[in-house]
Amino acid sequence: MRFISINPALTRLERLLLSVFALIFVIGAFIRFPDSGFRGLIMTVFNFLHFPVFMLLYFIGQRCFIFTLPPRFSSALAARLTLFAPLLMCWVIAIFVELTQPLLQRSATWSDLMISGSGAFLGFWLLYLIHLNRMQPKPRIKAALLTVLFISAFSAISVYLLRPIYAAGQILALKHRVFPLLSTHELPHSPLHWFPLPQRDPQYKNDQTVLSVVPCPLALNTSFDAEPAPKHCIRVDPAAQSWSGLGQIFGVDTWRGYEKLEIFLSTDQDQIISLRIDDASSTHRHQDRFNREFELKSGLNHLSIPLKNLRKNSNNPQALNLSHIRKIFLFTVPSKTPIPFYLYRIYLH
Repeated sequence: MRFISINPALTRLERLLLSVFALIFVIGAFIRFPDSGFRGLIMTVFNFLHFPVFMLLYFIGQRCFIFTLPPRFSSALAARLTLFAPLLMCWVIAIFVELTQPLLQRSATWSDLMISGSGAFLGFWLLYLIHLNRMQPKPRIKAALLTVLFISAFSAISVYLLRPIYAAGQILALKHRVFPLLSTHELPHSPLHWFPLPQRDPQYKNDQTVLSVVPCPLALNTSFDAEPAPKHCIRVDPAAQSWSGLGQIFGVDTWRGYEKLEIFLSTDQDQIISLRIDDASSTHRHQDRFNREFELKSGLNHLSIPLKNLRKNSNNPQALNLSHIRKIFLFTVPSKTPIPFYLYRIYLH
């Protein structure tokens, strides 16, 4: 006797829908998305989709598979198995998906596992309510209470998971609105643009780059597009390691039609800072992107870089594709005593 078997009552349309869902599930769970301004939004949406997808996956498991027990077990236990077995199956799938993420250069997180489990559990809960109402056609306090609790839980989880999607969309909309100013650095916008470098390096758990928005230590006597000089800037406290600084990923705005990249920074001590710019064809290889070191003097520094000079290294003098600029990084050289620096303004001119 088989414990689990395919439901022979599935229609051709149901089998087709299951195949399409399985394909979408594999793409979402195991395909790595390329870096772009939309990658953060895409990944945020997929994090939310763990919730409804695993709720749907529970219903599919309950419909697609038949779980049976030997005759010596009661029919009531078999009915409970039909409800609980797909829930266990969903948890097994969720654990498997997270365990395979590091193999695909993606992060395995407890939060994704809990979101997936919550979706599967709420699917089980909803099916239990339907089963309960069929068994008790007339309204019952227990069924009514469980229904109210289910609606409350579903609404609360949905709102909580949708907030990052709204924030990610706000980032892209704000970047497009302020372009060609690549970051305003004014509260509360700065945290929406930049992220610290490196990201999630387990080798340096206790030594991470810290970004903070602070009042500018020096006055910036310049303006762009009739905007006043910034009152706030981003303070970068580098970690004692390589490639420590801050970065930004761009969306769909093109850099064509502009002549220069203008950057205003300050530092308390002389130091070397590196600028990296990637286009859509750049890879992790050094020769596939723009890399250049600049010497910062104590005080305010102005870097003005002609866009026509944005070329890959001497072994690959190809110019960057200004229509598809994807990343910009500012980072310090390795040092046992890293020196903070301040980013005032960065824009295209």
